[in-house]
Amino acid sequence: MALAITETYFVARSTANNNRGDVVRSLWRKTSTQAPAELVQGIDELQLLFGIDTTPNNGDRAPNRYVRADAIGANSVSAVHVSVVASSVDAVTADDRVHTETFSRTVALRN
Repeated sequence: MALAITETYFVARSTANNNRGDVVRSLWRKTSTQAPAELVQGIDELQLLFGIDTTPNNGDRAPNRYVRADAIGANSVSAVHVSVVASSVDAVTADDRVHTETFSRTVALRN
């Protein structure tokens, strides 16, 4: 019998607030039946979009659509686009706003 291990990543409220008492969100990971573990504070959003080739018979594997996981269907995934919205946990800008930054990367899959 093989053991299946699942890892789920999600964004939820952090175990701590920032230095002004504001709620902070974090990236969490849950492995199989273990308790969730907080990985990184200050992560407001995590989005994965999967690049699918809806014209597989044209000879290339280039994605021509990016979709959520529930819309992949029978299509082959050839790339993953990852987008993370992060905010400073303790620092604020001069006008008293939390600094937010979006990081994105698209990765081609070889197999």
